[in-house]
Amino acid sequence: MGQNEIKLFKILFLLFLIHFCATAEDYYKTLGVSRNDTPKEIRKAFKKLSLKWHPDKNKKNPEVAKNMFIKIANAYEVLSDPKKKEIYDHQGEEGVNDHVTRENSGQQGGAQHGGFGGFDFGGNNFGGGSFEDIFSQFFGGGGGGGSRGGSRRGKGKGKKGKKGKGGKQRGRSIFEDDEDEFQKGHFTNENIVTLNVETMSDLMNRREHWFVLFYKSNDRQINEYAQMWNTLADKANGIFTVSTVDCSFDSDVCEEYHIQTTPIVLYFPDSLEEEEVYKGIKTADAIFKFATTKMQDFVRVINSDNLENFIIENANETKVILFTQRKTTPPLLKALSKYFKNKLNFGEIRETEKELVKKFGIDRFPLLMVLTDPDNLRGVSYDGPLTRKELDVFLKDYAYPIGGRGAKKGEVKELDKLLYTSSKKCGEKDSITCFINLVRTKPDIKFLKKLADEFRKDPINIYYVVLDKYKNFYSAFDTADDGVEYIILKGKRKKYMSLKNIKNKDDIYNTIEHILDGGGKFKKLRKSLNFVNVRSDL
Repeated sequence: MGQNEIKLFKILFLLFLIHFCATAEDYYKTLGVSRNDTPKEIRKAFKKLSLKWHPDKNKKNPEVAKNMFIKIANAYEVLSDPKKKEIYDHQGEEGVNDHVTRENSGQQGGAQHGGFGGFDFGGNNFGGGSFEDIFSQFFGGGGGGGSRGGSRRGKGKGKKGKKGKGGKQRGRSIFEDDEDEFQKGHFTNENIVTLNVETMSDLMNRREHWFVLFYKSNDRQINEYAQMWNTLADKANGIFTVSTVDCSFDSDVCEEYHIQTTPIVLYFPDSLEEEEVYKGIKTADAIFKFATTKMQDFVRVINSDNLENFIIENANETKVILFTQRKTTPPLLKALSKYFKNKLNFGEIRETEKELVKKFGIDRFPLLMVLTDPDNLRGVSYDGPLTRKELDVFLKDYAYPIGGRGAKKGEVKELDKLLYTSSKKCGEKDSITCFINLVRTKPDIKFLKKLADEFRKDPINIYYVVLDKYKNFYSAFDTADDGVEYIILKGKRKKYMSLKNIKNKDDIYNTIEHILDGGGKFKKLRKSLNFVNVRSDL
């Protein structure tokens, strides 16, 4: 080899090294860390970036946020694994991809692309799912939206103190091993929500008031605060949410809310307005009283003069009456009246209304009655414990418009022109959600009946539409949804969701549950449902 060839080889090799080093540094730059940072520092950097690109903080730019989250997640997945980090430092991203491919070649069902071997984030494996799906998949679940008291489908229990609203459990996350021992030892009430990167969705999508205690384990008064918070969590259960953040552990969350000193209590209103520092007396009773003054009240105090108006007004909504000895409306009843707003009408009759108490035949207090026979002032009395979870289950059976309650057990109906135009089902006057199976000739009645049975207590009806009868039915939807098999429709709101990406029937159950919890992204209908007949004799 001549001198010129040797020089050329050295130049090319130097260029290769420069290129390789630049490539090898990309993951470090993505997370904003250096090669010498500890695993703890790398994990902290990732958590901070995860909070920044959290799905519920980037709803205006979901694609940008999704791409950024995938980028930082891939970087963390490599740099948090000592073996992959070593390969990356010496061979770059391509070396890591080769390593993962070799590992997965002997594992049935393993990922076929570098990065996130079991998470299906890299390359084309993502499949176009939502940003919320990515975040939930990586952190192990949790998610936003309101809760309906946990899943009916038998999901396992989580660790004590890790519940979300309404007892909803989150799955295992990559930070599970970092669970704070101080939190477990001092904040022992299982109704306290531990707020961190993984559970931020619960706060951001809240439908009730939240009180969050930001603290550090070495705070001088932390024992007194912990005792107060455990007591408050018992009093507030089912009424508002009590939460904690350990700023010595989850500093990124505390920085997000500009926490300078601890302990400090922040109040988050249910209207998603700006939070405020709670400046009142630091006792469980004082905070509880403060919270009740902030709660919206949709309960009418009933007497002999307004009883008839209470029954007549909003005639399509079932009436619920609390007979009580209290002189003020119980906070739990306020919470229920807001949760079931536009579904149930709440009133209270106090013991001092002797004539009304006698007419209703009440012989004990407190007593909650669903008025099923308004003409004769009779109804179904609730005999269980007066707790939020049990009351939710009881009242949901009646949370349908009168005359238009959900399908009976196993009942499935064909949605046709007559039902749509005459009975106003799934139209602009129907407040019940409609699940519609679009079929050419015959539906899978067995599956639809299972759906109807599963959700018989929920405000959703199960229908099918025979497309051979109505050639222009799809014209009500976006052209991208032509040919879709399942539609979820909110007729009164003139919105729908296409389930075109649903892969199996279990996913349909989960999607319906997610929507009934207040989640899901809906599109506007292009126009009313189009029941144009193919033949004039149909």
